[in-house]
Amino acid sequence: MDVKQIHQPRLPKREVQFLTPDEVQQYVAAMPIRNGPRLYDVDWLGFRTLVEVLLGTGARISEALSLKRSAINFQTGEATIIGKGNKERVLFFSPRALNWIKEYVTRRKDQGEALFVVGRRGRPMRLQAALVRFRRFRRMIHFPKPVTAHMLRHYLPFLTMSSDIGQRSAEADKIESQRGRTERTTRHSLVDPTGC
Repeated sequence: MDVKQIHQPRLPKREVQFLTPDEVQQYVAAMPIRNGPRLYDVDWLGFRTLVEVLLGTGARISEALSLKRSAINFQTGEATIIGKGNKERVLFFSPRALNWIKEYVTRRKDQGEALFVVGRRGRPMRLQAALVRFRRFRRMIHFPKPVTAHMLRHYLPFLTMSSDIGQRSAEADKIESQRGRTERTTRHSLVDPTGC
């Protein structure tokens, strides 16, 4: 047998899972952020804010968790972060995400520098704790899709794209660049899931 005739098996392409706007609304509305008419549960408020940051920036979970309070410029709606590959990039926040960040930071009692914290002492939230929170919340509300932090990252491109393929391609290039992506294969699947 000739070695050149041996080919690796083709791996099926995984379909990118995302949430529709209705599903996002259902997911975030289920978070018990209030203990009463004027009382907030700061832990749940922090989780809601994390979800809003992921939805509104397209950031990776590790990038969101590395944010510091002082890194966010509320005037311009951006923050400079160190992303994947130890590369510096600018993260742009949606107005909705900025509003949730302001609410969360205002209601926190700690002096911790990290944006997302655990406990009253303001210890930075770790990746594993955040991922566990996503799994537990999904089970708690019996959500039909397996919502992950990575899935929420994919919401921004679908939300901002229009129906015109040409315009969608340009928008996808801009959004994916903002998200720190360089692979064209991911952008192509986001722009035209049919592959046409």
